[in-house]
Amino acid sequence: MKSTFVNHKCDKDASLADRREFLKHCVALAGIGISGCVVVSGPRAYAEIVAENDPRLETGRIRYPVEGGEMKAYMARPKGSDKLPAIIVIHEIYGLNPHIEDVARRIALEGFLVIAPDALSPLGGTPDDTKEALGKMRQLDGATTVGRVLSSLESDPARLQAMVVNLIKAIDES
Repeated sequence: MKSTFVNHKCDKDASLADRREFLKHCVALAGIGISGCVVVSGPRAYAEIVAENDPRLETGRIRYPVEGGEMKAYMARPKGSDKLPAIIVIHEIYGLNPHIEDVARRIALEGFLVIAPDALSPLGGTPDDTKEALGKMRQLDGATTVGRVLSSLESDPARLQAMVVNLIKAIDES
């Protein structure tokens, strides 16, 4: 008795008519499997590119008032620079994690003041557990969150600049 696959192999209309088509399906399934593993394992950066204590940078955590509370953020900038263009790094669904902090440091080395707000601040900040962070992100309202992240940055940049200057002084004194 011949197998079903052999019978289909001779049928030009079958979806697995030849080896190439079969291999395409295998590659697609392997890709889906690998993607699934990446999603399940989470986005943590296991190898930082710029060390947290890089001597070329001033880094630290800042807080600024927002509607309904306080926003926590990570700040990075080149050491010894006075006035710099600024970039706000918005994290993805996993929150303000070590990878986003590393991205902020990389951008800072290019000559920018970088602030990475933690959108999960109203819920206690980004937890270490990726699944918990995902759950917290699902609790947030998009429009409200964007408003919180940007409100003080847009409405009172002088106050934010003063906070950054005070943070730099505190880093210099430590």
